[in-house]
Amino acid sequence: MTETTGTGRMPAAVRTARFILTLDVAFSLVALAFMLGAATATMNVTVFWLLVYGTAITALTGWVLARWPTRRKRLVWTAVVLEIFLLTQRFVLLVIDSDLTWHQILHPNTFFPVTVVIALLLPASRRWFNR
Repeated sequence: MTETTGTGRMPAAVRTARFILTLDVAFSLVALAFMLGAATATMNVTVFWLLVYGTAITALTGWVLARWPTRRKRLVWTAVVLEIFLLTQRFVLLVIDSDLTWHQILHPNTFFPVTVVIALLLPASRRWFNR
């Protein structure tokens, strides 16, 4: 008789992080479609570079999601660094614009990356990714 080895069920924290990253990619693709329309309509170089930046972030997030089943430890750290980068970028822009308020801090663009970082750094998540 053949024995099958179970890979273990994905913890809720890991499923939550994966779901939020999937939403991030989905909304980023919609935003990129609008930015592509704006870039072609205005032929503005700044909008073009924002499009390139958005494409790179979306591609990196998609790469992390595509490799999620491999359960490698470096994948967790890549996702954590990516989300911390997005948080840092958001706070720098808020400080530059002098718009750092509680409403902006509790915005989904801040709340979701924090949730992903916390979820991936929980012991259950780290065990699941360590195999």
